[in-house]
Amino acid sequence: MNLRLPAGYVEGKAAQAQAEARESFWAFRRNLRYGTMMLWGWWVELVAVELQQFYQDFVAGRRLRLALMAPPQHGKSLTAVDFIAWISGRNPDIKTIFASYSADLGERANRELQRIFQSERYKRIFRSPGSVGWDGLAMQQRADRVRWAARIISQHHGGRADHRHGTTLGRD
Repeated sequence: MNLRLPAGYVEGKAAQAQAEARESFWAFRRNLRYGTMMLWGWWVELVAVELQQFYQDFVAGRRLRLALMAPPQHGKSLTAVDFIAWISGRNPDIKTIFASYSADLGERANRELQRIFQSERYKRIFRSPGSVGWDGLAMQQRADRVRWAARIISQHHGGRADHRHGTTLGRD
């Protein structure tokens, strides 16, 4: 038996997934990290949903703070990097800072963001017709607009803070 998909079927499904990734942070993460070793579970989805609500409240002008607290190796930093990439794709004018307890973690996050911004997947999501925040030049300059700061929040040993393992986002 020879199965044939209708002409344009695959392209249509890809365009649909890209449109969903522009609108939903959870869909963006699934699209961006598809095929990686990332473990998908309830915690990852819940954090994505809460971060999307944070973004919507932020854009609406609400003054808010969000602290993402979890044990080490639960993906807080990668989630923050993905969130910054998604925000930058949706609204390139929003300035972000990735603050970390160590310069090494900040630099790793910066390199990962650079890779994301230059990846074909990211470009397909945010360069597609109708995408939010796309103007040609923005894609090339997006990586330069992201501001980075690394700060020590407590004494650290072996790349880990003594007792603080969290990411804080908000307006001053």
